[in-house]
Amino acid sequence: MPQKRKAITESRQPCHRKRRSPDGDPYKYDTLDGDDEIRVLILEPATHDDPLRGELKAVSMADTPVYKAISYAWGPADFPFELQLASGILKITESLHGALRRFRSEKEPVALWADAVCINQNNFPERNSQVGFMADIYAEAEEVLVWLGESTRADTVAFWMVTFLSDFYQRHLRTDCDLSESNAAANLEFHFEQVTAGSGFMP
Repeated sequence: MPQKRKAITESRQPCHRKRRSPDGDPYKYDTLDGDDEIRVLILEPATHDDPLRGELKAVSMADTPVYKAISYAWGPADFPFELQLASGILKITESLHGALRRFRSEKEPVALWADAVCINQNNFPERNSQVGFMADIYAEAEEVLVWLGESTRADTVAFWMVTFLSDFYQRHLRTDCDLSESNAAANLEFHFEQVTAGSGFMP
């Protein structure tokens, strides 16, 4: 019988014991106790534009904790944004800031794992140990959330074109398999013009 996964948000044992810092002092990590321990960020509920607040909890992988792992690009080594934790402030990148805002719930705490926050990047022995453990961290996650960054107009056009070409294939090429290459290209161009004219969308 599979072991029941433990909801981290139900536990009240944080991996720090200090009260919230009123002065915005830098966050100081506590040492992980066991070889199978990781930190999980419990992100407090809020609306999209509210400050990021939460707490870090140390959990044992042997307890099969419930959390979601975030996969994202670190981007430039700039840390202009803040994550407010109970005992201090963690500076984070623009990419991670966007990911945490996107994956935060408005109604309930969310247990997340992100390497830049959950691993003490200034503790090299810990970092090396946790990096070697990352495959298991992702494999044991309830869900892996992928963050590609904030959408741009180019992204909108690219996804729109994928949808358009799929629709064209379904409607025309699958039913007109005998079309020559030149006729198919002309049909595609005509169909594209008709769709963009009717929708008012012009990439």
